[in-house]
Amino acid sequence: MPTGIEGMTCRKRAFDIVVGSILAVAAIPLVVALALGVMLSLRSSPFFVQRRIGLHGRPFWLVKLRTLPTAVRASADKYAIANAATSRFCRLLRATHLDELPQLFQVPLGTMSLVGPRPEMPELLTRFDPGFVEARQRVRPGCTGLWQISPDADLLIGEAPQHDLEYLERSSLRLDVWILARTLRLMFQPSSRPNRWHATGTTLPLTTAVPLPPRSALPASVREQ
Repeated sequence: MPTGIEGMTCRKRAFDIVVGSILAVAAIPLVVALALGVMLSLRSSPFFVQRRIGLHGRPFWLVKLRTLPTAVRASADKYAIANAATSRFCRLLRATHLDELPQLFQVPLGTMSLVGPRPEMPELLTRFDPGFVEARQRVRPGCTGLWQISPDADLLIGEAPQHDLEYLERSSLRLDVWILARTLRLMFQPSSRPNRWHATGTTLPLTTAVPLPPRSALPASVREQ
């Protein structure tokens, strides 16, 4: 029988359509209000659109609320933009991840899932292990995911591949609900992010009672990154 994410594709898609549609409609007033705030803060278009790689390696356009001035290079990674000058309002959007809210509308459309690996820019994927890239592209990218709520979210995705690999192996709707609840908590209480999580022997909440693998148990091509 199929295991992990491949064994729950239909159920996950139904969950995305129903819950994603509800969340997208509920988010409309907040997205409009935040977009107006961005327009006033940055004096530019409130939305940032960027090419990312999704399911089966197909490119799509990811939409976010703009949080950086238009002068900042669009392809810059998180290290390059860490100290970029921006407004206090936009820094708040980035800290709470409210700038990601427009992606909820992409879930019912099928380009994204509520939970899954974070979609990356094509330029950054060239730095990652090819096997890791291929594994991530078996599923729709997520608005949030295990990596996004982990202690390693300040790193590049390819620097902490164990989170995406863990999600792909042990994915379930219960885990998706737990990740969504954890994401909501982090949006309103950023300090609740754990300092240490994927230690050897730690069990992930709401999955089968199997300890998370230590880094030494990951494929050699991934461990070497």
